[in-house]
Amino acid sequence: MKTNIDELMREKGITNKELATLTGLHVKTIREVRKGLTVTRSSTLRKIMKVLKSEKIFNRTKIK
Repeated sequence: MKTNIDELMREKGITNKELATLTGLHVKTIREVRKGLTVTRSSTLRKIMKVLKSEKIFNRTKIK
């Protein structure tokens, strides 16, 4: 199941590892949130969304 996080990560061209580094969360946590494998704390979601909504992350996807 695709989530808003998946969509935003794709738009920004950001990987799980990069998102983990930018949020200070573990890569495993990012993976579990994206897959819906865990009940996610609101503080974790806020960290993720703060980074993904930031204008400082540039879209690195290739333009065809």
